[in-house]
Amino acid sequence: MRRSLLLALVATVHLLPAVSAQPSFGAIEDRQTNVTAYYFHVLPGEATIRVNIWGSVRAPGVYEVGEATTLGELVSFSGGPQLQVLRDNARREIDVQLYRRDGDARVLAYAASLEEMVEGDGAYMLLRDGDVVEIELREIRTFSWRDAFTIVSATAAVALAVERLASTF
Repeated sequence: MRRSLLLALVATVHLLPAVSAQPSFGAIEDRQTNVTAYYFHVLPGEATIRVNIWGSVRAPGVYEVGEATTLGELVSFSGGPQLQVLRDNARREIDVQLYRRDGDARVLAYAASLEEMVEGDGAYMLLRDGDVVEIELREIRTFSWRDAFTIVSATAAVALAVERLASTF
């Protein structure tokens, strides 16, 4: 009985690594990183590309995505533009630029506002390995009645000071 139990235990120890070994699917299993801005958005067994997204997005960084990933999907994976509360007298412009390798240099392959990208075909543009996407957010302040009041009051203060100084001489 003891001999059977010992034989079963030895067989289990020797066969366990062969049973637990599973096939590797792509680069995800091979890649280990401690960088917090390195993201994986791929299915097991899917061929991958590595792209960067920088600028005013919620999660900028390096993304390992499937080969069929579009520009719009990458912007969504990154959480989209990082929008703050918009003031009453301001408007927001969000620009998207895609830089792609051309030999040793990176060239601007696509540039549009976010609205143009969503309305047009830019959101469906396929990404390539090494692409860099930059999202730029600009808040443009418009002229309001508060600005006019500030100018009028400053002009009145200067005029009053000049009038007072002129009357003393």
